[in-house]
Amino acid sequence: TGENVVKYYEGRAAKGEMGVEEAQAAAKETLRSMWYEGTEYFFVYRTDGTNVILPPSPEKEGTSLWGTKDPNGVMVVQELVKIAKSDGKGVLAYQWPKAGSDKPVDKVAYVTYAKGWDWIIGTGIYIDDVETQLLALAGKVLTMMPGLGALAVLVAIILIRSILQPVSQ
Repeated sequence: TGENVVKYYEGRAAKGEMGVEEAQAAAKETLRSMWYEGTEYFFVYRTDGTNVILPPSPEKEGTSLWGTKDPNGVMVVQELVKIAKSDGKGVLAYQWPKAGSDKPVDKVAYVTYAKGWDWIIGTGIYIDDVETQLLALAGKVLTMMPGLGALAVLVAIILIRSILQPVSQ
């Protein structure tokens, strides 16, 4: 989705419908507003590590985050750039603070490379959010299990009786 937003504005600039700077500003504003699942967002870096947009931390926009290292030693921006430039797209696991927090937590990001503007576009999910959703789903399944078990026993009794009655007669 983020990549398509950038391609759309790149195309408009290429056709002369708007200047490159105007197109980039429009793409940034569109991406900046595209939050999903409440806490997930799109981010953009240039391949030199300069942050283009980082919605939860707009004060970092325009600054180099090239040397940013997570608690496990992962050079986050460098790895995101490396993955996107070498394969055109890819996934990286690292730790990053959630919006409104300073504590890094496990995250998996997907990035893609928009070569025309030299932008790395990415988004990710926080693993603890996924775990919370899985636990909620497991809780729902577990609450359904006694009812499903009772239903299975009832069906088994009906089937056994329907087989044994004719046999006994």
